[in-house]
Formats: sequence, structure tokens, C-alpha cells
Amino acid sequence: VMRVEFASDNAFIGKTTRSDILPIRLSTIALPAKAPLKIDGDLSPWGDAAQFQAAIDDPEQVIMGIPYTKLYMMNQHVDWAGTNDLSARAAVQYDDDNLYIAVRVRDNKVMNLARNEPIYIYEGDCIELFLDGRGPADQGSPTYTEGVYHIKFAPSMDPALPPFHHVSKPKRGMDIPGMAYASKLLPDGYTYIVKIPRAAFPEFEFKPGAVMGFAMHLGDQDEKGGMDSFKAKTVMLWGGEKGVSGDPSKFGRIIFGSDK
Repeated sequence: VMRVEFASDNAFIGKTTRSDILPIRLSTIALPAKAPLKIDGDLSPWGDAAQFQAAIDDPEQVIMGIPYTKLYMMNQHVDWAGTNDLSARAAVQYDDDNLYIAVRVRDNKVMNLARNEPIYIYEGDCIELFLDGRGPADQGSPTYTEGVYHIKFAPSMDPALPPFHHVSKPKRGMDIPGMAYASKLLPDGYTYIVKIPRAAFPEFEFKPGAVMGFAMHLGDQDEKGGMDSFKAKTVMLWGGEKGVSGDPSKFGRIIFGSDK
């Protein structure tokens, strides 16, 4: 909360104050990859996932669904029941050719029924990545244009089937040449590793100090039913403020770090 006070020695103007809640823009550091990264869903080369810098684990990050907090503990309708119900940690690395994002999700019941209609990935368990890799003159503007992406990733409910995705923006259903990803089901959730080639961001330079817009949605669904009744019960947000799916100016950011 920011309180601003303007005072004047002019009797007519006097003093005026204004209080407002300023939106938080979270940042995470992308470290240079020390070795070629495998896209296999195995997070062990990334280190301890519990120490990944970007965290989704707080009731204030719930943007859809009623969180289980002291405020709601008497309410029988609870959509988000804590970190074992849904939470995540994410880390970012890069090399000369690619951006890599690793996510460890904790989810007590992995479920997504949108394989045949991946546009609806967001109605089930999923990760949604938002990236603004435009040049300095355009980055942060409120319109999705070339170099700004909204990509949805879903884990597989069947270990015999691969995970799946859908590119929602800037052009629905578009393909990103060279993008690769992998996921692993775990007893308490799942992992995801995503590789997005540098060519997807033609105006952006991968170098220490560079800043890329970034946000992430984490979705949850526990009830198995038909697509008509299949709707996410909880959505959580990391990075910026609610509304990132329609406005890139609300993203958080990735800061490209150095190995020195």
C-alpha cells in the first residue's frame, strides 16, 4: 500500500492525500546453463526443486477459487486447500540458443481431460506460461503481438501417453518451431521442462542484464467428468497481476543473469 501526501503553504490548496494498492511485479533470475539441458522431465540436474526461485504457494496468489485461510476456515466451500492441494516452484536457465523453464508442481490429484481439445487445457491441471520477448521499444505494451506468447501445458493422466500443449497467443493454434517439452508424473504431482528456442524472440537478445516479461498460471481440477462439467476449481498466478492472459503489461519478469 502506497500513501502519497501533497502539502502546500497555499491556504486554498492545503493538503491532499491518496492511498492506493500498487501491483507487485515479481522477478526471477535466469541463470546461464552450465551444461546442455535434457528435455526429459527429470529435474535432478536442476538441483533441489524446493529452492527454485519462483514460488506459487500462497493464498494471495489464488485468482480463481476460495483459498483455505483463517478468513475462510468457517466456509465449507474451499477450492484451494493448501500447498499439498496445489503449489509449484519454477526455475529458468538459458544458453545461446534456448530458454529453459523447469517446474515442479505439487498436486494431490493430477487430472486434465482436454487431450482431444487442447484449447481447453486451462480447465484442468496445467501450467500456463506467458512470455514477452519483444524488443525494448515494445516490451510491456498491453497487446499480444509477435514475440509475446501464452502457452498452455498439460500433464498426461496416463504414463503411456505424452503430455500435450496449446499455443493460445499471439495466434491461436500456432506452432513454435523447435519448442520441446517433457513431463513426469509423480506420486504427489508432476514435473515439466520446457525449451523455447531463441528464434521465437527475434527482437530479443539473450545476454546478462536483459529483461523478458514473464508470468505463470497454475491450474487445478480434481473432479473427473465430461467436458461440459470440466472446469478448473483453482487458478494461481505468479509474476504480475490478474489479467495477464489479456494484457502483457501485467507480466512479471525474467532477468538474465551471469555466471560470474
